[in-house]
Amino acid sequence: VFQEPMTALNPVKTIGEQVAEGIRWHTKASRAEAEERARKVLDRVGLPEAKFPLSRYPHELSGGQRQRVVIAIACALKPKLLIADEPTTALDVVLQAQILDLLRDLVAENRMGLLLISHDLAVVTEMADKITILRHGEVMEAGDTARTLSEQLHPYTRQLAQASMHVPARPRTHVAGSARPLLQVEGVTRDYPGRRSSLFRRAAPFRAVDDVSLSIEPGQSVALVGRSGCGKSTLARMILALDKSTSGTIRFCDETITGSSEAELKPVRRDMQVVFQDPYGSFDPRQKVEKLVAEPLHVLAKKPANAERRELV
Repeated sequence: VFQEPMTALNPVKTIGEQVAEGIRWHTKASRAEAEERARKVLDRVGLPEAKFPLSRYPHELSGGQRQRVVIAIACALKPKLLIADEPTTALDVVLQAQILDLLRDLVAENRMGLLLISHDLAVVTEMADKITILRHGEVMEAGDTARTLSEQLHPYTRQLAQASMHVPARPRTHVAGSARPLLQVEGVTRDYPGRRSSLFRRAAPFRAVDDVSLSIEPGQSVALVGRSGCGKSTLARMILALDKSTSGTIRFCDETITGSSEAELKPVRRDMQVVFQDPYGSFDPRQKVEKLVAEPLHVLAKKPANAERRELV
């Protein structure tokens, strides 16, 4: 089970095909039999047929649902050993708890061994019977989890424990209401058309964002918090004008983004940048780091010379 489910799944194959693939390869089962077993294992990991048919594609699922598909693929053949490499890093705390409970239950049901790779000591304490602490490829300390983490005999173990409990000191520098809003989101709603049930019928539209309003002032940090699938990323995409809102207005630097053309958005987009959840999916794997970092410089009206560009990079 890998850390980032979207890169572990094939984007052009349905979830049913991907779970059934391993069953067909290793057991020589027929397509119908493999699909039936795939349905059962997806049901077991919390993706029931009624809500998540086998015909769904990975992009139609949230991060937590995709991670469940990856776990279903890994557990479809009831392996003796399950290696989970940072399986909950990209998930919110509610989903993290659900995925860890699921892994624990599957290990108990099938008498599997679980090798859990993690930097999160809270997760390790909850899940593991034994712990091995690595640094620079060498074992620093190993033993029973509770004893090792409570005694902290090695300085590196102590360092990890202190880092996991660290609370940053945050000086209050921003005074609300001191400037005009940088970003204003007013009554934004986003509806997606329902899935087609027949040639002439669609299911009711799905409302992903419902009447959201917020504002951000210069120098202010605003947190958008909620569990996976609650509409955080959809709202971010609308602010970036990568997705159109069904209703409501978004203003950035006194410019209205909603309903603007691509030409009108170009100067606005220079002042609005995004960091995505999965860095590997953000990069072109065929380009070197220098070219990737220099890419935004191409939109500047005056292109920097090669030496200046390298210095900027």
